[in-house]
Amino acid sequence: MRSVAEALVTDGQGRVLVVYNVGTWWLPTGGVEPGESSAAAARREVLEETGVDVDIGEIVLVEERVTDRTEIWVSLLAQALTTEITLEDPSGKVTDARWVSPAEADRLVPGHPYGIERLLALDGIPHVDKLGDL
Repeated sequence: MRSVAEALVTDGQGRVLVVYNVGTWWLPTGGVEPGESSAAAARREVLEETGVDVDIGEIVLVEERVTDRTEIWVSLLAQALTTEITLEDPSGKVTDARWVSPAEADRLVPGHPYGIERLLALDGIPHVDKLGDL
């Protein structure tokens, strides 16, 4: 099973950061490395792919995706600390990145199961960090 972290990054103007990766628009996304939290992975991926530094916020979605393998995707809200985009993806897969409106993000990333605008409206979901000792 593979864990994937996805960052829903917004700036001070309400725009959303999207990346063009292997022929498709996505939110900044990448695999969680051993010993790394989803939040740390999301921050690392945004910085690696776009050069944008972010403050990671709440988890808004946890989803199981099953194709030829099983992946657990964790989507996190993030606030941009910087907004200048520099394509720094070491893999070379990200060939474009831009700031767009939430409606444009929904249009560009149509495969997102719940829609970018809907996720932005969430305050997060309860998770271990919030629940404390049960």
